[in-house]
Amino acid sequence: MHLEPSGQASADQVAGAGMPLQLDVEGGRLVLVLDRRGACGRQLWIEAAVGQGSADLTAAGLRFVEETGRHAGCQEVAFQTSRRGLVRRAERLGYQVHGFILRKAIT
Repeated sequence: MHLEPSGQASADQVAGAGMPLQLDVEGGRLVLVLDRRGACGRQLWIEAAVGQGSADLTAAGLRFVEETGRHAGCQEVAFQTSRRGLVRRAERLGYQVHGFILRKAIT
């Protein structure tokens, strides 16, 4: 299953993208699907994520993914999103934008 990075996925859609991990924090819940990519699996890719609640799930989720990546021997964490607010929050946590996907519907 391929999920668009629109931030509109449901928890069921995220779980359908692979093996889901659930992170429960005070005030919220985050469901993630992670995938090792790159040469020798050096990158931990966030395939899908969806959260609910009032907690800052971006910070808590990225801390969890980074720690998971360190334990797995990965050297970086990466993800794709079209949510500008998520981009700004991730940049404040040290993430850098490394490109864009251009798309055009044709009829």
